[in-house]
Amino acid sequence: MKQRVVWLAVLLVAVLGVPFSVWAATPRQTVKTPQAVQATVRVVESVSSPVAVAAVLTTPTPALCDATNTRSLTGWFTSNTAGAVYNNSYNCAYQVGIAAYRMFDDRIGNQQVFDYTMYTVGPRQTITMNVAIPDCKAQLDIFRGPVLESLVGQRYGDRLLSTRFPNTNYCAPPVQEVCAQGQISRLSGVSNNQLVSGVLNIQAEVTGALPQKVEFALTGAQTTNYTDVNSPYYFMGNNGAQPNGWDSSTKPEGDYRLSATYVGLFGESLAIRCEPIAVNFSIRRSTPTNTPLPTATNTPLPTATNTPVPTATSTPLPTATNTPLPTATNTPLPTATNTPLPTATNTPLPTATNTPLPTATNTPLPTATNTPLPTATNTPVPTATSTPLPTATSTPVPTSTPVPGNQCIPQGLGTAGDFNVFTFGNITQSNTDIEGRVAAGGNINFQNFGVGVRLSNSNGTRDDLIAGGSLTYTNGSVYNGNVVYGTSKSLNGVSVLNGTIRQGQPINFANEQTFLRERSQAWGGLSANGTTVYESWGEIKLNGSNTSLNIFTVDGAKLNTTNGLKINVPASSSVLVNITGTNNQMQNFETFLTNVDQTKIVYNFYQATSFKLAGIGIKGTILAPFADVSFDNGQINGTLIGNSLIGYGESHHYPFNGCLPAIAQSRTVR
Repeated sequence: MKQRVVWLAVLLVAVLGVPFSVWAATPRQTVKTPQAVQATVRVVESVSSPVAVAAVLTTPTPALCDATNTRSLTGWFTSNTAGAVYNNSYNCAYQVGIAAYRMFDDRIGNQQVFDYTMYTVGPRQTITMNVAIPDCKAQLDIFRGPVLESLVGQRYGDRLLSTRFPNTNYCAPPVQEVCAQGQISRLSGVSNNQLVSGVLNIQAEVTGALPQKVEFALTGAQTTNYTDVNSPYYFMGNNGAQPNGWDSSTKPEGDYRLSATYVGLFGESLAIRCEPIAVNFSIRRSTPTNTPLPTATNTPLPTATNTPVPTATSTPLPTATNTPLPTATNTPLPTATNTPLPTATNTPLPTATNTPLPTATNTPLPTATNTPLPTATNTPVPTATSTPLPTATSTPVPTSTPVPGNQCIPQGLGTAGDFNVFTFGNITQSNTDIEGRVAAGGNINFQNFGVGVRLSNSNGTRDDLIAGGSLTYTNGSVYNGNVVYGTSKSLNGVSVLNGTIRQGQPINFANEQTFLRERSQAWGGLSANGTTVYESWGEIKLNGSNTSLNIFTVDGAKLNTTNGLKINVPASSSVLVNITGTNNQMQNFETFLTNVDQTKIVYNFYQATSFKLAGIGIKGTILAPFADVSFDNGQINGTLIGNSLIGYGESHHYPFNGCLPAIAQSRTVR
């Protein structure tokens, strides 16, 4: 009996295979399932029951989780046609993608999708992705969640993991595509080569999609341009359903040409002008001149030859003397002398002398002397002397112990807190962007780079890109503010869309360096009021209970090798994480936040002279004022402050808005 059971087991093994593995396919497009699913069959012997039992042990397929809300993904580019995504989750697979968009100008909303590929990345997995690019300027996006096939009125926002801008020359506008959707079929109300008179109601009749506008251009004896944005499209417009018309009787004689151009809209704001349609016409007022001439030549000559003598002596003389003289003397004289004289002398004189004099002398004098004097002398003096001194002397003493919540001050990062990236030395980055403002005390070298896309339009009132030294910038855009350089500039293929370019030194970088280094070291010396736990599996947990400010100390060596960071503090509280060590890194791990927002976290590397970021999404602000920072890939959602910066990492505009401990500074007035 036992032998039969063994043979049955062998048969099951032969049929099913022991063990066997099933790997889901990993296609280039649409879906790539990352985790193997294994099944094994084992034979169980039993004395009481000689039946072979097949037990299947399966590893659950990871759930496909919502990629639009996760923070477990980090993406970066490896070339102009390839990128990578790392999934730090232990349980979830996510949909990610890479897309290439043709660029016709600097407006994101005018881009057109060229190619994209979708993937699925499994837990703790890194995948590579590829995409085709056009031979003109393009924007490449690595993103999580579904692809955006149109950017009209929508953006990836936080779903964007990385961006790159290959090629330099903008793509040719999609004229054929737009003009195939609609066109002007004809100009009605006038015919080609027509001799016109009176009021003309000329309409550009449109078939297909309505245009953004129709541009009319009249050339010839008189030039007139008119644009109509509402259908029906009339030359000189219309008032409701009634055309305004073009009155040819008031226009000079001559030949005219009227053209009408269909202007379509591509994307959000790209105007595409199609081939115009035109008509020629003329104005001639020669009808009164042509008719009398034949009558004048045919009729009088015979009459003058046949009856000249008798008719010439009797008829013309009385007619010539009697009729014209009275008419010439009686009518015009009274009309010319009586009417104009009183009108010319009575009206203008009183008006010119009575009105302006009192107005010019009474109003401005009291206004100019009373208002500014009290304001200029009373306000500034007390403000300059009373506010800063108490703050500088009273706060630092208690902050050397665990900090109570009521002793932290808002922001606390000085001028650097207003920037997305702030360094005292050089910045060298390419094929990425900084969504907020950027400033460097040294030289800046950008290539295929965007600055300030998430900022509001300053209309030239804000400096968004500041280089204390030289500025070398090739291909890219500064979207919403000014560009300032200290010593020299070289800009090629760069658009400054809503600002100016000037030379200057708006920031005292040496002053800011002293200020931030002193603060960083002072904060690093504070005692922690939260707990730090180093789990055996590599995770670091930070737990705090202070409702205002939680301070933690983390061993830099532990942070260098961690596989996860969790922060749990009360809602609306701020977090200061002091990290020890001179050679630090944050690489290939995910940060999980409970209650706290990333805009209220500062990671203070107060001892670091070398700091590396790679394959990570930082949630919070990094303060490393002594460190040369290498940012190979990934992104930071906060401010990055360092001695210098090099790499391809993205900086997202999430400025710190929490509070930090008040520290006495050598610089009392910034």
